[in-house]
Amino acid sequence: MITYEKLKSALPKNSLDPTLAVAQIEAESNGNQFATRFEPKVYDSFIKQGISPDLARLKATSYGSFQIMGYNLESLGYSLSKIQDYLNSESQQLESFVKFAVPLWSASSSQMEPTNYYLARYNGGTGATSMRNTNGFYGKAEPYVFTVKKIAGWLHPSDAQRLKLYETWLKETGQEPSFFWMGLILAAGLIGLVFNGNKKTSIKY
Repeated sequence: MITYEKLKSALPKNSLDPTLAVAQIEAESNGNQFATRFEPKVYDSFIKQGISPDLARLKATSYGSFQIMGYNLESLGYSLSKIQDYLNSESQQLESFVKFAVPLWSASSSQMEPTNYYLARYNGGTGATSMRNTNGFYGKAEPYVFTVKKIAGWLHPSDAQRLKLYETWLKETGQEPSFFWMGLILAAGLIGLVFNGNKKTSIKY
């Protein structure tokens, strides 16, 4: 199991807070290093590019404790033909998270809301952060931002305000909410209590 102590040792000093990384594990996979999640829309985009169905499925699936997408793992130097080896290896998953997440955090640190910006980029890519500049919230990545911060005990009143903007936007555009993430928001209340114990909640943007 990837613990706070292991993350603290693996992450460079003065970079991503291990507390946030642990909360990401809870939100992404509930600590299951063998977890996978297939993304049909991502798959369709690869099929349109002429990629074979088998490879498209590997690219369009997220893997492990941190649920890093297959195409991102490829860009980090991992072979999708050996994805089972990756799932079996806690050390590879920890290594890949550091490779993937630390540059994202560094790129987010100069933003007004670095924690929110990082989480939105991690979950929704550049499209999520572009929507923040346009509409005041992080699009479909907003529930993820809220959930991870709630688990970590880092919520701020502005997070709830943005979530309301997101819910209003869904209604106005006739889009369906992500029941996966909205369910996690509810579950995060319980997870946050277990994770934080009696620790004083801090506010991070």
